Amino acid sequence: MGLDITAYGSVRRIGDTAEEPGYRTVNLYVDRPERAGELTTGLYDYGGSELRFRAGSYSGYNAWRAWLSETVLGVQPEAVWAEPSRYAGRPFVELIDFSDCDGTIGPEVSDKLARDFRKHRAKVERSLTESDESQWNMQKYDEWAAAFALAARMGAVQFH
Repeated sequence: MGLDITAYGSVRRIGDTAEEPGYRTVNLYVDRPERAGELTTGLYDYGGSELRFRAGSYSGYNAWRAWLSETVLGVQPEAVWAEPSRYAGRPFVELIDFSDCDGTIGPEVSDKLARDFRKHRAKVERSLTESDESQWNMQKYDEWAAAFALAARMGAVQFH
């Protein structure tokens, strides 16, 4: 078990949540439905480009998310979770304060996160060592960056 990510370059709502072949259901993360922006729960046509990757096991993803939070914000995710309004608008908060298993991030938030990934890449690279863990962290950083860049163009990033 683990967290899988699928990013789509464009999405179009076609109906309710009854699953149909060739379409996907958007599920909102109940604690942060605003991360989906204008997307609502329903059935969507995911036309255009698609990118899939494994974010890691649940513990692996959470370790990566903690690394990102510590590297860029200087705090562990628990600090962000405890006081989300204090960290609002800061880099990566919309990802750090999100589900580790299910939900959808829409194009508006994806655009903001894509900009965060571009802006903070050099800082993140400077923090790395020669370890395998650092190489894995950077690989995941690049995969997330690509996912949000794709979804920023009227798409979505799904956690499943």
